[in-house]
Amino acid sequence: MGELNRPQKRILALVTDAYGGIGGIAKFNRDFLRACCSWDKCLEVVAIPRVAPLPSETRPAKLRWLNQSINSKLKYLLTVLGLLIKKQRFDLLVCAHLNLLPIICLIHVLTKTPFIVLIYGIEAWASMKNTSTRRYLRHAKTIISVSDFTTSKFLKWAGVNVAKCVTLYPCVDLTEFTPAPKNTSLTNKYMIAGKRILMTVGRMCSRERFKGFDEILDIMPDLLTEHPDLIYMLVGDGMDRTRLEEKAKQIGISNHVIFTGYIPEDEKPDYYRLADIYVMPSRGEGFGIVLLEALACGIPVIASCLDGGAEAVQYGLLGDLVDPNNLEAVRIAIKRTLQKGKKGRLAGIENFSYTIFEKKIHCIIQACQ
Repeated sequence: MGELNRPQKRILALVTDAYGGIGGIAKFNRDFLRACCSWDKCLEVVAIPRVAPLPSETRPAKLRWLNQSINSKLKYLLTVLGLLIKKQRFDLLVCAHLNLLPIICLIHVLTKTPFIVLIYGIEAWASMKNTSTRRYLRHAKTIISVSDFTTSKFLKWAGVNVAKCVTLYPCVDLTEFTPAPKNTSLTNKYMIAGKRILMTVGRMCSRERFKGFDEILDIMPDLLTEHPDLIYMLVGDGMDRTRLEEKAKQIGISNHVIFTGYIPEDEKPDYYRLADIYVMPSRGEGFGIVLLEALACGIPVIASCLDGGAEAVQYGLLGDLVDPNNLEAVRIAIKRTLQKGKKGRLAGIENFSYTIFEKKIHCIIQACQ
C-alpha cells in the first residue's frame, strides 16, 4: 500500500519514437510524455525509444531519455532488463506500440505493474495473426486510441472489453500554429508568388500509399484547365518520392508540382500558411494531426470520409469530407473551396488544444493507479 500510494509516481514508457522522431506518431508520443511529466504526482518518466533519426528536441525536466539502444533490438531489450536487474520501481508502464507488447508484458508479469497501450492507425487495424498479442492485450489496464475509427477496427480482432478503450485525440499547439501572412522568403524560394497552392504533408512511403498524393496528381490536369495558376505542393520525403516525381512528369504537370523534401518541425507553420487548401483524400490515417495543424493556421481543409481524418475535421464541421475513391467528388470539393477562399481559423479547433489533451492524460493515468 505504502509504495504504490506514495505521493510521487514513476512511469516507464517504451516507445518507437518521440523526441528526434518524424511524423504523427512521434508527435503524439512527445505530447503524451510531456503530459505525463506535468502530472502533479509524477516524480519521473523513463522513456526508451527504438528509433530517433533526428537530433532530439528540448525534453521535459522530469523525463529520463534512455536512447543508448536506438536502432538495436538487442540493446533495447538489454536496456529494459537492466532496469529490472537494478530493481527500479515503476507505478505505471506505457506500451507505445503493439510491437512492444511482449516486453511490456514481461515487465508486467515480473513486477505486477499495471500498463496502458497506445494505438494509432494501421498497425492496430489489421487482425494480428499472433494469438499471443490478443492474450497480452487482455492484461492491459487501459488502451488509448487516437480516434474512434481506430478503436472500432481494433476491437474487431483484439478480443478486449470495449470498456478498456479510451479515445484521446491528438492535440495541436495553438500558439505555434496560427494564421499569418505567407512567408515571402518561401514564396520567393519556390517562385509561387501569386499562385494558389494545394498542399499535402506526409511521409512518402511505398508501403503506405494512402495519403492521397496520387489522387491529387491524377486530378491536377482537370483542375488546371479551370485554374491554370494552381500548384500542388507535396511536403515530406520518403522512398516513394521518386515514383511520384516520375508520375508528375508522365502526366505532364511537373511545372505545377513542387516536392519540398523533409522540413523541420519549427518550419511547418510557415509552410502551411503557403497553402490555399490543405487536401488529404487518404485511406489509412488513424487521425491526421496535419489536418489540425493546417486548420490552426487558418487553412481550409479537405479530408477523407473513409478513415480517422473525418474525426479530425469533426465530421465536416471544420472541413470538407470526400471519398478518395471518387476523384470527381475530390475535384469538385477543391473547386468549391477555391471559390470560397480562406476564412481564417474556425471555432472548434480549440477543442484540440494541448491544455485539454494534458488534462485528459492526467485523468487517465490517475485512474490507472
